[in-house]
Amino acid sequence: MTDSSSLPSEKQKTRSEEQQTEAAEDMDCQEFVQIVHDLLRTEPEGLRSPRLLAHMRDCPPCVVYLQQLEDIQRLLQELSAAEDNAIPPERAQALISDALKG
Repeated sequence: MTDSSSLPSEKQKTRSEEQQTEAAEDMDCQEFVQIVHDLLRTEPEGLRSPRLLAHMRDCPPCVVYLQQLEDIQRLLQELSAAEDNAIPPERAQALISDALKG
């Protein structure tokens, strides 16, 4: 049985949701794109950070953008795995970044 005193109250949940909304409002799409590019190169698991998730919750175009980046990354990895001269992951990341900047 769970002790109800250890569960967050509705007031605490609301505060947390407000903080996430504020964090999302603090991040514009340009900053989102820059952070995503940096994380794809260095720390892909960081793409699920609360701040990025809050922004994506309020910005459907950025969700689509991230999905497209992940699809491109996956396709490049599949392509390089299928070739005799596989593209190193670092090079694939650079190709993705360059393609999206141009």
